Amino acid sequence: RPKTLDEISESYKKHEELNSKRKNILPLYQRLESKNKLLRSVAGSGHEQLIQLQVKLDKFESMMNSHIELINEQKDVLKK
Repeated sequence: RPKTLDEISESYKKHEELNSKRKNILPLYQRLESKNKLLRSVAGSGHEQLIQLQVKLDKFESMMNSHIELINEQKDVLKK
């Protein structure tokens, strides 16, 4: 939990960096998912690990949301 304004600023920077990387990953995942659907329609089954990847992406999204909420709450605490 950031305790100073400098730490909050650093946390925001890190959040933006991760968010930027996430934006690059999502189109790749969508292409992968599309190809997996094609594979399932042709071969009858897709790649099993894609489900695990989706779970990890969902968890990452949740963690990113929690992180920014925590930063904003701490910023409000420091303002007081």
